[in-house]
Amino acid sequence: MRIKEIKFKQSKAIKMENEFISILILPEIGSKIASIYSKEKDFEFLFQNKDNSYKKAEFDSNFEDYDCSGFDDCFPNIDRSKLFINNQLYTYPDHGEIWSANFDYKLKSDSLVLDYKSKYFKYHYRKIITITENKIIIDYKIKNNLKTAFPAIWTMHCLLKYSKEIELNFPKEMTKIVNVQQSKYLGEKNKEHSFPITADMFGQQYRLDKVNNRKEILSEKYY
Repeated sequence: MRIKEIKFKQSKAIKMENEFISILILPEIGSKIASIYSKEKDFEFLFQNKDNSYKKAEFDSNFEDYDCSGFDDCFPNIDRSKLFINNQLYTYPDHGEIWSANFDYKLKSDSLVLDYKSKYFKYHYRKIITITENKIIIDYKIKNNLKTAFPAIWTMHCLLKYSKEIELNFPKEMTKIVNVQQSKYLGEKNKEHSFPITADMFGQQYRLDKVNNRKEILSEKYY
């Protein structure tokens, strides 16, 4: 495995590669994984930033105002919200804090270690990235330093390159989803559906693990 610092779209990037894959990580852009490229298939898995540079976000920025490509971490939340913790009001930013954070990092012979210490929520967020053959392994360690319970959720916000052949594979125990976007086919928000196959609002079979062959351009969003 080889690991080195490079420039990518005017941002500092870390390139990790072996004979099978190469990946690009942007420490100053929330430790975003900007590229996952298969050398065997000559295929880029991630949706790419169409601009020539990345715009740096600040804490509590609106996620949709910035580049939404690649693989971001959403932590400690997804939707913007407010919460009292030990009688102190905390604002949870849109799509969390991590995507806009500036990470410190260390290059090792076989891994990349990324660290971020939140001044607002006081947690220490560490991720260690390694690659082996055609696999990417990310180990997370999140330490709560608030000295009280800290409600949080981690979410993988990963935009894949569109392909009709893509299939989503989840553990067999996952049999239900909740629709979170008003949808012509899935109906109202908060409506539950079976996974991977459900019935749409017209009584037709609708796949939730593959791109459906419908004529119009549409999107679905579910938890």
